[in-house]
Amino acid sequence: MNTKKNYIKRTALPMAILLSAVAVSPLFGEKVYAAVEATQQQGTIKGTVVDSNGEPVIGANVIIEGTTTGTITDIDGVFMINAKPGTKLTISFIGYESVTLPAKANMRVTLSDNSTMLGEVQVVAYGVQKKVSVTGAISSVGSEELLRTPVSSVTNVLGGQMTGLTTVQYSGEPGADAADILVRGKATFNDSSPLIQVDGVERSMTDIDPNEIESVTVLKDASATAVFGIRGANGVILITTKRGKEGKPKISFSTSATVLQPTKMVEQANSYQYATFYNQLMKNDGKDPVFSDAIVEKFRTHSDPIRFPDTRWADYIMKSAALQSQHNMSVSGGTDRVRYFISAGAYTQGGLFNSFSLPYDVSYSYKRFNYRANFDINVTKSTL
Repeated sequence: MNTKKNYIKRTALPMAILLSAVAVSPLFGEKVYAAVEATQQQGTIKGTVVDSNGEPVIGANVIIEGTTTGTITDIDGVFMINAKPGTKLTISFIGYESVTLPAKANMRVTLSDNSTMLGEVQVVAYGVQKKVSVTGAISSVGSEELLRTPVSSVTNVLGGQMTGLTTVQYSGEPGADAADILVRGKATFNDSSPLIQVDGVERSMTDIDPNEIESVTVLKDASATAVFGIRGANGVILITTKRGKEGKPKISFSTSATVLQPTKMVEQANSYQYATFYNQLMKNDGKDPVFSDAIVEKFRTHSDPIRFPDTRWADYIMKSAALQSQHNMSVSGGTDRVRYFISAGAYTQGGLFNSFSLPYDVSYSYKRFNYRANFDINVTKSTL
């Protein structure tokens, strides 16, 4: 009898819970059904991301467009994401072009190499090399940085642009104001200047128009300069000029005007101050003054400028400012067989010495005209 009662108790409680659930199901049953239906409609999208060679892309980002919901691919390039079929998915990875595709079952996405990023090359010795594979100590600067400051010589722009490069400007004379360049300091006696090559030809970079330059590369260590032998002992500077690219003719014109002023003039004593200080110097040594009080007074009052002048020669013979101008015009373009880049430029720099309205110019000035024509011709399909 007791066994029967225990059986009824064990079965009655589960039955009561079940009947209660059935009784209250109308209150939440619709919500449960809606959630299940939404999950079924959303589904799970599975796909594979590969590169142009068919190799899986590990760690690629897969994001639902317009949201922050996403995932990444595993070691096999496979991803799984909860999304409705047709939902826009954006797949991206460093070094590849991002793509946006509608979601569907068993997707297979192929990412193309980003030519801007992976195709970027670094000029080295007698050729080019992908930046990602460069191991030597190399620094480079592009044409945009070189054109920010209008100067006569490229050497005056490189200072502060690249690590390991030192420039020292000893003169401000127009046409002779190029700076001396040192790569990683002064390494040899006498001449410590680096080897400079323009498009593979050794020459000076002083008179090159910055508008013609595509890039400037500095090779600094032994591994980068090994192919130049002892000539590269003080470093190597490689200048690459602009080349034409396939496409319609592109005409470019630039001009600039600059006002040149001395940075700081030397502060000098006038005649009255010099005479006073000199007399005091003689007194300190126990000697008689050189300039009498009457002469010192004439220096102070400028009453006899012919015999006792007080002329500040720096202000008299020098202008307060001079003008500098730079103009350049270039045309580039070409076809798959012939590409061209033609450039012409003019640079003028006035001097700071006063001409005093003379019929001839006694001031230092500088005028330079540059022209360049680069042609790349593929004579046949097998020649470059």
